[in-house]
Amino acid sequence: MEQTIQLIALAVKSREIRARRVDNQEIVILRPDSSSWDGTETEGETLTVVVSKEWKQKGERYLSGKILEHRLNCERLGTKPLALERFGDWIPEERWRDEVDESVRHLAGNETRPEFEMAQRLPDDPHSEDDSIGRSVDHFNAGRSGRARGILWQCLEHDIACLDAHAHLGNFASTEGDWQRAKRHWEIGVRLGDWSLGENFDGVLSWALVNNRPFLRCLHGLGLATWRLGQPDEARKIFERMIRLNPSDNQGVRALLAAIAAGEEPDWDEEEFDSDEEIFGSAMEGECYGCDKYSSLNDLSLCDDCAAKMDRDLIRMRDWDYSSLAFGVPEDRREALRDFIISKHGPHNELLASDDERRRYERKK
Repeated sequence: MEQTIQLIALAVKSREIRARRVDNQEIVILRPDSSSWDGTETEGETLTVVVSKEWKQKGERYLSGKILEHRLNCERLGTKPLALERFGDWIPEERWRDEVDESVRHLAGNETRPEFEMAQRLPDDPHSEDDSIGRSVDHFNAGRSGRARGILWQCLEHDIACLDAHAHLGNFASTEGDWQRAKRHWEIGVRLGDWSLGENFDGVLSWALVNNRPFLRCLHGLGLATWRLGQPDEARKIFERMIRLNPSDNQGVRALLAAIAAGEEPDWDEEEFDSDEEIFGSAMEGECYGCDKYSSLNDLSLCDDCAAKMDRDLIRMRDWDYSSLAFGVPEDRREALRDFIISKHGPHNELLASDDERRRYERKK
């Protein structure tokens, strides 16, 4: 007997969809009738399916049937909106510098607004060094796209609101030239983020607060894909919103707005980019998280001077694994490197809090 059920798509493959049933949360594998599969089904969407057959194979439950519709319904996902943590106020007078474009000032506004960090949801143990997203990117860059997507699908099975998984699925699709699919991935990520922000959100989501980056990447990708697919006016609205959300504009959106205003066409191809970071921006201009100077930034939102200070501090603190200068230095030569840094730049940390300072801070708390 046929039944109609709803599924949450977790992994959309070439001939089947791994999904979670809405009614009982069971993981199933759907093999849709070819006549009802239009190829636009996307991870995160709710599928309404008329099931014609059901069976078990190698411990997995399989379904076949007809997909009646597929769309995103955040309330049906079985997850909660991503939490927002308040990080004080964003005050223009304290953040702006003379070098900031007037166009950016105009879009960002001159009023004081609350600043937030959006939570991330990843399957990684916070006490381990495992980095699911990083491993996925490494596999993709090495030509193992199936394994790369498999890791992201695991992240979505852990929690469908893992925005970084949606962002990187979009990255991979765009690198392969499928901008329609890339746009769908990024749009799902943006809509999940907007669901978490709630209606009428008008705060700041700074790139410097690293957990905001997945949502900002989804927005940036959606703008690029929308422009690429022939909708420059819609892309402009997305980019203007990004300036309002992240006035430091670490992703270089103002340059894209200028190009759209000049009537230019997108002049980049997916082959020009070696990785998602080159498309979605880490070494862009913005406000340095260390000194507040408006400058070119690395992926930690630090200018060159502050990045060098941090690297020297890591060596002073013997955090060898995180120092670029110490990379490749034999263990028996690391102390000599530390002595050299201290002799040239002094013994005291220049940017990071020392162990003693951290202990004093903890005692005060």
